[in-house]
Amino acid sequence: MKVTSRIQRVFTTTAYVWLAGVLFLLFIAGYVLYVSVWVLRYCQTRKKLLYGVSAALIFTGGAAYYLLFPLYGRHDHLTMVIPRGYTVNAIADTLYKKEIISSRQALVAWLRVSGIERRIQAGKFLFLTRSGVIAAASALNKPVPLDRSVTIPEGLTIEQIAEHIGKTFAIDTAEFVRLCRDTSFLKNLGLDPAQSAEGYLFPDTYRFNETACPAEMVRRMVGRFNEEWMTIDTAAAAGRKLTKREVVIVASIVEKEAILGAELPRIAGVFINRLRLGMTLGADPTVRYIFRKWNGPLYLSELKSTSLYNTRVYKGLPPGPICSPGRASLAATVSPAKTNELYFIAKWDGSGGHEFSVTYADHVRKKSAIQRNNELRLGEKEASCTN
Repeated sequence: MKVTSRIQRVFTTTAYVWLAGVLFLLFIAGYVLYVSVWVLRYCQTRKKLLYGVSAALIFTGGAAYYLLFPLYGRHDHLTMVIPRGYTVNAIADTLYKKEIISSRQALVAWLRVSGIERRIQAGKFLFLTRSGVIAAASALNKPVPLDRSVTIPEGLTIEQIAEHIGKTFAIDTAEFVRLCRDTSFLKNLGLDPAQSAEGYLFPDTYRFNETACPAEMVRRMVGRFNEEWMTIDTAAAAGRKLTKREVVIVASIVEKEAILGAELPRIAGVFINRLRLGMTLGADPTVRYIFRKWNGPLYLSELKSTSLYNTRVYKGLPPGPICSPGRASLAATVSPAKTNELYFIAKWDGSGGHEFSVTYADHVRKKSAIQRNNELRLGEKEASCTN
């Protein structure tokens, strides 16, 4: 059934192209007839009429060949990108300047007569220089889609997202970052103009046009955040007296702290408990955000930073999010685990998990045990290397 349908489509398309060609030839024939009548009136004799008609036919045939068919000379491959919204006249003008066709008007007329004008899409097209109108029109009927996809992982900052997109799209990454802090642009997006888009560039897979600009990308990601936010139980956040921005800030810290998805609600519960009790959050990722230092140890001087993002020094929340959290982190912050735990520490055993504690004494004990286990593993590793 599919084969029959495909044959029918091919037959229909072929018939349509032939019909378009016949109509175009009839147009040429009409033009020739008109010229012939004019020559008849002018020449007034049969002999001169014969010469006149012959000359008209030769001139018309030569003109049609020159306008529609390949021209003499070297034929080089040329790839062109035609963006959305490009008019037929603009396309014809571009192809003429690139020496692909010899007449703008002939291409426009052929595209309209053949019906290709209505089917032209944005995309990449492969042409041959000096190939003529018919070949150019055929190439315009075979676009390569311009859309490409990019996946934004959870937990990236504005700068990291710009860099990540820049690996797939040829965008101005500096302009992307600038727009994320542009007051008028932020206001237009419905964000606080005194802040930035940090935390609101929702992690997801996006399809963008290859010619998309940074503004379009930022707008899409913020719009995607708003869509996801509408699906989260925000009433629960209101019950804990957390504003939308406060949820995003906490969720961004949870995103950076958690490795295992199963621990997201538990880690969120620890931070919510510490906020409720007026404790410092003591989150190293906020210190790393100050220095954009995502790997390696934090030095004592860095842990004593006077930046308001240093949650080891200042109580409450930092001034803003430290990355763009995913939906799971946002949902965990809105509906955290019900726990009395106030501390956690990474196990550092390769599992990505954490040890949780209710009291500081228990936290210190578990921290010491983890450090001893790490020292034992390092000692065993060094011994095996020397043997």
